[in-house]
Amino acid sequence: MRVPDNFLKSIFFVCGKDGGGQIHFGGTGFLVSIPLKDNPAYEIGYAITAKHVIEHGSNYPEMFLRFNDVNGKEVLLNCKHFDWVFPDDPSVDVAIAECNPNRDKIDFRVIQINMFATQEIIEREGIGVGNDIYIIGLFSERHGVRNNRPIVRYGHLAAMANELMTDNNTGFEYNAFLGDILSIGGLSGSPVFVELEPVSADYKKRAITFERKGFLLGLVRGHWDRKQKNENSLIEEFENVNIGVTIITPISEVLSVLFSERFSKNRNKVDRETTKEKLDKTPDQ
Repeated sequence: MRVPDNFLKSIFFVCGKDGGGQIHFGGTGFLVSIPLKDNPAYEIGYAITAKHVIEHGSNYPEMFLRFNDVNGKEVLLNCKHFDWVFPDDPSVDVAIAECNPNRDKIDFRVIQINMFATQEIIEREGIGVGNDIYIIGLFSERHGVRNNRPIVRYGHLAAMANELMTDNNTGFEYNAFLGDILSIGGLSGSPVFVELEPVSADYKKRAITFERKGFLLGLVRGHWDRKQKNENSLIEEFENVNIGVTIITPISEVLSVLFSERFSKNRNKVDRETTKEKLDKTPDQ
């Protein structure tokens, strides 16, 4: 399955800088945009990642979102001052902040909300167990020396988000999809896309043509490790083994925050100001 190059530009790496100036990479995030209601040509951008990624990054003196600039080199966007918003429900591992990078300097793409796999779309498209999924994000062993070098990992949807699970660390119950796809530490916060089977694009054409349809299913929350005895050790020693099942926060949890009063109120304010500016620029008839 070929992933369009532009999809790789929708993500950023979250990193912290310690007191000695050393950069530490901690996770992945992605950009989405929402058009204004009365001025749809204008959009507000948002950075989205996992809450635990931001909480971890906040422990450093400085925290950044790492992008590539228009020349293909790394650029660090200071996000320490960002007003990160977490869901009211503490079990939901999502963090969102308004973010509108300079398009003249940073080479990025946004995911529009019409790509979100809402419950309506899941039912309409018949999305379910067995559908192909893929993750775009940070491989901590190869983040890129001079610029971001994201990786893509493939798998399939293993279980729907139809039963609450329990977080072993907090005891909170949460909702999530499960993916039969290998996740590692740096992929926390990465977008997870679901790819549907190709369908005929036009029955009237004489040639056979196909198109694929895809949606943003959610973001990586984490994965499970299993304690396994190290048979090569002379003493009784156990190690964590990734069992290859990724936990995916549904994109509906992101939508709940994006359309909460806090963000909606600000978009309405910008919408009114934009309309006023347009009216002020209109010459009197």
